[in-house]
Amino acid sequence: MTPDKPKELYFSDVVRKGTIVRSLENFDCQVKKYYLALDNQNIQVFDQLIQLYSELMLATVEDLPGFVSKFDKGSQVQYVLSTSASGAFRSLRVAHKLLLDGYFVEMHAALRMVEQWIECAVIVEGNPQAASRILEKGISNDDLRKALNYSKELKHLYKGMQKTFKELSQRAHPTKIAFGLIRKKEAKGQVFISGVVSEEIFHKDALALDNMVKNAINIYSRHFRKVPSSWQDKFRDANNALSIDTATFDKTE
Repeated sequence: MTPDKPKELYFSDVVRKGTIVRSLENFDCQVKKYYLALDNQNIQVFDQLIQLYSELMLATVEDLPGFVSKFDKGSQVQYVLSTSASGAFRSLRVAHKLLLDGYFVEMHAALRMVEQWIECAVIVEGNPQAASRILEKGISNDDLRKALNYSKELKHLYKGMQKTFKELSQRAHPTKIAFGLIRKKEAKGQVFISGVVSEEIFHKDALALDNMVKNAINIYSRHFRKVPSSWQDKFRDANNALSIDTATFDKTE
């Protein structure tokens, strides 16, 4: 049974009560309970994708049956891959939490961080010599440029990532879309500091989250000569189970 839709939490009411933190936490719990009750297919697929990504990430540091890496164990490339994969994982988990609480603007900021962690794996594929510099100083435009000259396929993948990165900026910065999510048109004098209750946005962003996990899997799996056939089958099944009957997240206003 779907719980009642949570009523919007007004900042002025919370301030007067003097219970800002407690009120927000209670409201977050209501929003999460409501969204989970919607039985969104893409939220279920996220669980499958993040499990597959976790196994791939573990394979960057441990010898797992069926996973044959291209990188040398103990190399700088391995350290970049394992660390950046972990960073992307953490950001994906944060994005998932923010999604369920209705903090869509903040969720997109977290997804941008996932993109940036993945970029590390792109660079060391096309430019392995950059690994030590990345560990010491971070990503440089020069190392990225050299990596993209490695192959047309890698450059094509990176361009796709950049497109997604720019789309995510529509909410990760104070744009028209971001303003619309925290200040309602029908109540211009009212500011909303809690999560947003919108089934439409939730469904679209659940798909966006899944697509980001897919991006990470597709990039990091390129660093393996071979992965288990059972793992590939599960990844294919998860892709097929994605519900794409909503518009892309960047169109939301």
